Amino acid sequence: MSELFALVLFLVFAAKRLLTYLHVFQQEEYDGPRFLSWIWREHAYDRRLSAVLIVVAVAQFVLGERFGIDWVFPPLAGLAFLATAMLETDPRKTAKKRLAMTARAKRIYVIAWVLLAIIAVSPSYVLFWLIPVHLIPVALVVANLILNPFEARVQRRYWAEAHEKLGKLRPTVIAITGSYGKTSVKHILGHVLETAGPTLITPGSVNTAMGIARIVRERLAAHHRYFVVEMGAYGPGSIQRLCELAPPDFGIITAIGMAHYERFKSLDTVAAAKFELAEATQQKGGKTIVAADTLEFPASRSFAASHSEALIVVGEDDAAPFRIAAIGQEADGVAVSVHWRGEAYELRAPLFGLHQGRNVALAFAAACALGMAPEDVVASLRSVPQITHRLEVKRQGSGAVLISRSTCGRGSSLCQGPTLSYTR
Repeated sequence: MSELFALVLFLVFAAKRLLTYLHVFQQEEYDGPRFLSWIWREHAYDRRLSAVLIVVAVAQFVLGERFGIDWVFPPLAGLAFLATAMLETDPRKTAKKRLAMTARAKRIYVIAWVLLAIIAVSPSYVLFWLIPVHLIPVALVVANLILNPFEARVQRRYWAEAHEKLGKLRPTVIAITGSYGKTSVKHILGHVLETAGPTLITPGSVNTAMGIARIVRERLAAHHRYFVVEMGAYGPGSIQRLCELAPPDFGIITAIGMAHYERFKSLDTVAAAKFELAEATQQKGGKTIVAADTLEFPASRSFAASHSEALIVVGEDDAAPFRIAAIGQEADGVAVSVHWRGEAYELRAPLFGLHQGRNVALAFAAACALGMAPEDVVASLRSVPQITHRLEVKRQGSGAVLISRSTCGRGSSLCQGPTLSYTR
């Protein structure tokens, strides 16, 4: 009976811990080897609960048979499972990029939980509980492998439906990629374009094929004039495949940086992957806004040399077609001085952090290149809503200022949610 008690509480714990690992697994695009590599690299396996189980197991070995109280120790392990489950955070509610319990995620979750229920055979010896505890992430990978043939069919159908719908409705597709800044630029540009016509943007940090396909299938409507889509690169060819799904009429490349460097191995490979967007846009006769420092790499310089007419460069150099003269932080937001086609403009947006000045400039350049009057863009920028967890400032009635930012694990694609700081 004591073993059954421990089993029930282990399954409660497994239900919570599976969500934590599923969050990372989803961020890694359900790539099993990459997910398990992340766990090993980041030491993201259980330590605290394991230490408690080892202590209980040692006590069982030393005291159990001597005093005839073996039955006491499985319930103690069960209580450790319950306590750990109660302390576990829910990534569906607390993370910056929250766990999305899509139909696929639910299927993987349920099968993984069933596999763990089969593995956990109510061992009498507490030490054996370490096996199912550490097999929780492996259960997700195995569940995904079991589902792979079915998921492949579902994904092909969803991809085809989304691609066909885009071809039928024909909104102007503006694709945005970059090592950082793409989500902010997407939100800023989406707000500005909404003043020119009905605009749909991919929500949050949705930037994968299935995420984009879902938004197209569920939300894109005939009245939408613009579709602003964020595209994430998980390796060479990623952006190209996303461009095949949603062929871009216009592109924006925000930055080339170290994000996900372990997948690309060199910044030139990152640049080549990001500039797949510029290639796709150029092939469709469109233009791509690029930050000047994205052209510092052989792959991007090569594209610029042969297709300079397809690029609009935004930079601080006097020779840049779109020049950022100054960026400043004021009490009510960022202020950006820019020069565009012989005219000077002062851009102001209620966003915080000097890095947002560059994002504002990229969005301004894109909106103008898409045909909006610069004066209208300037006016729209003044009412841009703040972007969740990206130095989001909320002024309190007490006079305090609450600043929300995201914090992510070292080298991890799993964000642990917002941290809050207060200043007066």
